[in-house]
Amino acid sequence: MSNPIVFMNRRPIGGLGNQIFQYNFIFQIASLLNKEVSHVGFPKLDKFMVQRATPLKSAIHSLNAHEISLPVLKNLGWTACIERAKLALESNKSIKIVPGVLGEFHKEVTRVDPREFLKLQTDNLEVKEKEYLAVHFRGTDFYQWNRNAVMKKDYYLRAIRQVENEIGRLNQIKLYSDDVNDQIVKELSNVFNCSVSKSSEIDDFSGLMKASAIVASPSTFVFWAALLGNCKNIYYSKEWLDYATDNGMKFWHDLRNESLPFFPKVIEV
Repeated sequence: MSNPIVFMNRRPIGGLGNQIFQYNFIFQIASLLNKEVSHVGFPKLDKFMVQRATPLKSAIHSLNAHEISLPVLKNLGWTACIERAKLALESNKSIKIVPGVLGEFHKEVTRVDPREFLKLQTDNLEVKEKEYLAVHFRGTDFYQWNRNAVMKKDYYLRAIRQVENEIGRLNQIKLYSDDVNDQIVKELSNVFNCSVSKSSEIDDFSGLMKASAIVASPSTFVFWAALLGNCKNIYYSKEWLDYATDNGMKFWHDLRNESLPFFPKVIEV
């Protein structure tokens, strides 16, 4: 088969943040290998100005393709995996990216600024407020996935006070959460007299993008809003980062060491 490509022939997994990681991965790999990219669609990215789906092309190139997956990357390591991919391309094989390759190798794969190819439709990042702080809380599925990832009220209180001390009085604080009835969200809203967003997922993402600073949960949703938007400083729980790095979570180790490309300054609280 002539003209090998980089492609994903199955629908990506996960929510908006995870799908952005997968979209970023295939486009960064294609850029690195200087090849055309193809995919069968990213349903969560329908409000982004991204390349249209080409399912037929992906299906055609699936035959005898060289596969890159998270287990392969972990087994071979980044350098060996890329060298094998280059050899496969020389043998006229296309490169198939398996859905589920998320943030673990974000540091290695991301060479091109994602803001160049990941843009929201008709999004205007200008805000009237000079200092706009966004606060994100996530419970729901995190309670089932890993309770350590559900941030405590004390973390949010310390982080917001620290932002106020560093920046001065904030013009606006806005809480973003799917858990509007969670006790922590209610208490934070009362303490800081701030509103809780009740908008759509994409409107919340756009709102987070507009913030100059973010007090974050360990969510891929927040990670990408911070990277693609106005954020200069992002605040994370030291307790969470200690837990994540102690348990060998490479992505969080890289984030803590500020080695993730194009990401704002990380401040531990």
